[in-house]
Parts: sequence; C-alpha cells; structure tokens
Amino acid sequence: MTTELPVPRYSPSSRPRIVPLMPPHARRMVLVLHVTASAGWIGVEACLLALCVTALGPGGRQAVPAYLAAGQLGSLLAFPACLLSLATGLLLALGTPWGLLRYYWVLIKFLLTSAVMLADLLTVNHLLGEAAAKAALPAAGGAGPALAAACAGHISTLLAAMLLAIFKPWGRTGYQLPAPRSLAGRTGTASAADETARAYETGVTGVSGDPKR
Repeated sequence: MTTELPVPRYSPSSRPRIVPLMPPHARRMVLVLHVTASAGWIGVEACLLALCVTALGPGGRQAVPAYLAAGQLGSLLAFPACLLSLATGLLLALGTPWGLLRYYWVLIKFLLTSAVMLADLLTVNHLLGEAAAKAALPAAGGAGPALAAACAGHISTLLAAMLLAIFKPWGRTGYQLPAPRSLAGRTGTASAADETARAYETGVTGVSGDPKR
C-alpha cells in the first residue's frame, strides 16, 4: 500500500524565478484579458477577410470603400488586439509554472502568435494601402487576392494556437529550472516541477490536477 504525498501549496518563493509567480487573483485577471484579446484578434482578422472578399466582387465597385474600411479596422483594432494578446500570453507564461521554454505547446504558441503579429505589422497594413490606391485604377492590378490569402492564413494560424492552448500536446522540452529543495527528494511519475505546477493550479482553481493555462 502506498501513500500519496500531499501536493505543496502555492508559494511565491518555492522556486527561483526571473519573474515571480503571479498570485491566483492576478492570474485570473490576466487570463481573462488574454482570452478576450485573442478572440477579438481572430474576429478582427475575420472582418478583414470579409472586406477583402467584398472588394474582389464583380465590377470592383466596392473595392475602394472596402479597402479603406479594412485599413481603419486594422489600424484601430488589429494592432491593439495582437499586442495585448502577445503581452498577456507572455506574462502568463513567465508568471506561472508553465514557463516559456519548458513545454513545447507554450513555445510554439508564442512563436505562432509573434509571427502573425509581425506579418500584420510588416505586410498587411502596407498591402491595404496599396490595394486602396490601385482599386481606383481599373487597369492596375491589385493586392486583393494576396490580402485575402494573408487574412485566411492568419485566422488559421491563430486557431491553431488556440487549439494548442486547449489540448497542450507534445509534453516537455529539455529546458528545466532546478527543482526546489522541498521537492527534490520526491519520487513518482511526475517530476518535481510538475508537482509545483499542480500545486499552483490548486491554489488558482481549488481543484488539483494538471496545470491549465
């Protein structure tokens, strides 16, 4: 007969960290901001895609107003949403036991989000201005198809990042901080770091189990 060791309660000083662990109430607030910003970002990209498809309609009569509206939407909503999503995601990674480099799904999600944000800033805004200028010239080619493809790709990438956060695949990377002394002598299927993560999640949700993000 074996006896399970009690899971330690959350303690900000239980592990040496560059960024201290967030207390449970702060973590909940940041998580709400992160989910709201991420969902809003996907919604903005969907609106941009709808406007780009509208601009590609027969005759091109709606092209100029559609591209101008898309440009305003991208400037006013897309950039704040992606910046808030990335900032809160980074804070959740560094301020919780998940870390930024310890789990594959966290690292890949961060890279996907960063790539979409850079693509929005460096290419989509430029293409929107170019498309609006060329749409007034019937003989000139447009960037409409490239814009629609970019928005569709961004939506797919952001949805993939959302699925990573839900299913958390692939397990741990090789990166790991030293385990606290209070957990260093424990044995079992879970590592000391995973026990710390479960303890933190217990303090956040009141239910023990794998840490959720």
